[in-house]
Amino acid sequence: MKKKIAGLLGALMLTSSISFAALANDQIALGGITPGSTFDRVKSIYGEPTQVGDDEYQFGTGFIVEVKERDRNIVEKVVTMNNNGIKTPEGVRVGMNESAIESTYGRPDKIDRDTYDTEYKYRSQDGKREMEFKVVNGLIVKIKVELND
Repeated sequence: MKKKIAGLLGALMLTSSISFAALANDQIALGGITPGSTFDRVKSIYGEPTQVGDDEYQFGTGFIVEVKERDRNIVEKVVTMNNNGIKTPEGVRVGMNESAIESTYGRPDKIDRDTYDTEYKYRSQDGKREMEFKVVNGLIVKIKVELND
């Protein structure tokens, strides 16, 4: 009996020591923009937005930058939903196979599975940023990076 309990405790300790991927702060970026960057930096790279909303700016097709409501020069969220050349610093982009996510970033901090899609979520080492990949039918259809405050 003691051996079974010891074995069980050992297995629990082993599984609890498996760590999730805490990405470096600069890995949480999209199209060269990290959450917390200035909107001036976005415009220096992409020029003027093609569409303007209250806190949201679109550049080209399917590339959206959202700024903080309190400080409109601070980027809060960056999203791409098209295979438009926008990618993460490691080269992951919309249209790639789902397997590219874990092979590039390792095990996610969280996986949300729904009937129609799966979302892989990663946090930065400092916990202030998050990156999310949405997958439908085995392909990445959306990538989002945002401040986690």
